[in-house]
Amino acid sequence: MGTLRSWHSANAALARSAVIAQLHSHMGRLRTAPQGTPSTCRAFRVGAELADIVASMAADATEPVTAQRYFVLAVQLAHVAGDDGAAESHITRALALRSPGGVRNRIFDLIGLARVHVLGRDADRATGLIDEVLPLAVPWASGRVGSRLVDFHCESAVLASNPTMRGIRDAIIDLVPAHHPSRGTPCA
Repeated sequence: MGTLRSWHSANAALARSAVIAQLHSHMGRLRTAPQGTPSTCRAFRVGAELADIVASMAADATEPVTAQRYFVLAVQLAHVAGDDGAAESHITRALALRSPGGVRNRIFDLIGLARVHVLGRDADRATGLIDEVLPLAVPWASGRVGSRLVDFHCESAVLASNPTMRGIRDAIIDLVPAHHPSRGTPCA
């Protein structure tokens, strides 16, 4: 893949097109691959790397929206591969490219990063990120942002014995009351 990264040339558009074609071909094969096998996990990591390369190429070409889309794909593929470190790296790079005016998208990125920290059992980092998100999330709490916070709430149940995490989980319920556990949320 080292040669794929040398896109700073007169043929940059062609090089990126080739990597995108390779990524799409790879994604097609992943859709039919047996789940949970070591080789499939490696294939998801390769897909994450290809998506990261395309994202970097788009960022270098000052196409931040395209870069964001491929960084998100890299995060999703790394997560499926079980590579939390790579997922964290991809989200961090996506956050660095995020436009300051894209508050709602930044919220999604921060929640995603917090979810990675939950998987890594790092309650302090996860709660710090959600604490940053909660005041920003108020206008969108009844939509997808609220749903993502509820997903975080469910996933963070494994860390609920941590007092800070308990406080964040309570704050999520206060912000997104329609998802209160007594009203049908499938997690405690």
